[in-house]
Amino acid sequence: MVQTTRKIGLIGFSTETAKVFREQNLNITAHIYSNHKNKKKRINSDDSCQNFHDWKEYNFRDAVSINSPAEIIEAAKEKYFDEFISTTDRWPWSASFIKNWGDYNNLFKVACDYAYGWIKKHQIECLFFSNVPHQGIAISQFAVAKALGIKTYIFLQSPFPGKSWIVEDWTDIGKFETSKTSSRFHIDINEPSAQPFYMKNVKGNQNLIIRNIAKQIRARSLVTLGLNGFKAEERKRNFHINSRRWQNAVESSYYYKRAKGVFCDLPQAEDYIYFPLHLQPEMTTDVLGGKYADQLLALEHLREIMPDKVAIYIKENPKQTGLFRSETFFERLSKLRNAKFLDKSTPSFELIKNSKAVATITGTAGWEAIRMKKPAIVFGNVYWNNLPGAFRFSKELKWKSVSEFVFDKKQLQSAVNELSRFAHDGICDIEYSVMVKDYDEHENALKLTRILHESIR
Repeated sequence: MVQTTRKIGLIGFSTETAKVFREQNLNITAHIYSNHKNKKKRINSDDSCQNFHDWKEYNFRDAVSINSPAEIIEAAKEKYFDEFISTTDRWPWSASFIKNWGDYNNLFKVACDYAYGWIKKHQIECLFFSNVPHQGIAISQFAVAKALGIKTYIFLQSPFPGKSWIVEDWTDIGKFETSKTSSRFHIDINEPSAQPFYMKNVKGNQNLIIRNIAKQIRARSLVTLGLNGFKAEERKRNFHINSRRWQNAVESSYYYKRAKGVFCDLPQAEDYIYFPLHLQPEMTTDVLGGKYADQLLALEHLREIMPDKVAIYIKENPKQTGLFRSETFFERLSKLRNAKFLDKSTPSFELIKNSKAVATITGTAGWEAIRMKKPAIVFGNVYWNNLPGAFRFSKELKWKSVSEFVFDKKQLQSAVNELSRFAHDGICDIEYSVMVKDYDEHENALKLTRILHESIR
């Protein structure tokens, strides 16, 4: 391949994949690298390489942080501060920095200063993310690059074996206006017969409760016994992290008890729209959902455009813990008119099949609904949101347009064929390698290299 002179920064990707990129004439000047099997493993290299695990915890090994221009911070904050907050609060190791509301501002400035210094030191001209940014510091890196006018490229794993999307901004997912096209491939639009692989090993309630008790005991022991490290700063940091883990485990314990009195059995036959809740915290909601990362806001807005006689069946996510399920969540949920909160064991396919429509932020249930000839209302950014039968939510959306939609299989197949052109060979999320027969990391890296070259051209 022709030598690429533009200086590239990588966020994510393994060191093995980055090595292939360099061998294929990509000018990688800086890399924040990830390790799948051993996240904390560090490579012996200069400061152009930073371990992703350290980086996301604000443990910077390279001294590149400098004071960013005020206009860069303001531009970054105006567009991406909400996502920064939601993605900072989602993990104990980043939430531990937050003691009051002012700390969000302080930490955002710290993250932006690092991003600005990193980009300037390594003279980065374009930036590739191996996934949609969904850590606070990754959001900041993306925001600063955008404010500087640097080209950004985001990979997102598709549900189709061996295929990935690539866009310049996550708001383009589904529209793909910033995507290069590839060759078409077949996508099955027949009614699904099995759940996605990542839902097959979901733990039952009892297992979740046992695991949560173990987490609570461990975190409580570390906090109360003071087993938090040798250095004073390390002890302080770990105290806050483990305190947050303890708090989360306690919240989960209350949630498992409280949910028993809130969930109900599947009601008798009636007209309803099915709304499966997303697991939270999760990138597909907290980032791709935009303002509808607040799922209850989506439900409240959905209720406003629907006839009162049509019920909303809300199913809990099988993987959900007590996070995002506090007393205020259930209090707010209880105010929804004609809504039923169903247990996580209720079969999803049956709920889709018997519904008038499905509503979701970015969930797979929407794609399953379309394949089952049920209209889907979508609130976030997802690959299927421009297909026939998918309705982007707005306050102007009419329930009649949704409920009276008639599916045309040829029209759907044609739209899906066009959609397939935006998916490229190669996987960006190692978890999806189980869908690829005889997966080989080197061969996969070569496929991703082609996408990088095409994007830069």
